[in-house]
Amino acid sequence: MPDVMTPTWFVSRRVRLPLAAAATALDELVDQRRRDGSTGPVALTEGLKVWPADTLPGDARRLDARLRVGALGRPLRVEFELGAWSRVESQVAIRPTRRPRPAARYWEEAADALDALRATLPSLAPPSSPVLARWLKAS
Repeated sequence: MPDVMTPTWFVSRRVRLPLAAAATALDELVDQRRRDGSTGPVALTEGLKVWPADTLPGDARRLDARLRVGALGRPLRVEFELGAWSRVESQVAIRPTRRPRPAARYWEEAADALDALRATLPSLAPPSSPVLARWLKAS
């Protein structure tokens, strides 16, 4: 029987931060890594560069980005997204704008970039409110 599921190139990781805190942390990371106020690309990780732009309404983010896939060749154009996963977790994700080649390198590089962001963002998040933390724990 043929496989009826279409392959997806969407790669994501969950971050243990509410969306508002994750968006603040991402904005802080971009500001820290931006050199001399330039409007050019900002390296979020070793292989992922984003072009800061106007944000979406609310706390979600979608940025044009480039993902380095291998040492040779041009970086792959991707969309970088930050969105809500639940009330207490957010999601960082990468989606290529075209089919990546070689696919195995894409999966590896995308996962590495998102894992690095998942480790970095909580350290830049604003301190959470103890009242909010108790409420979320009780719910």
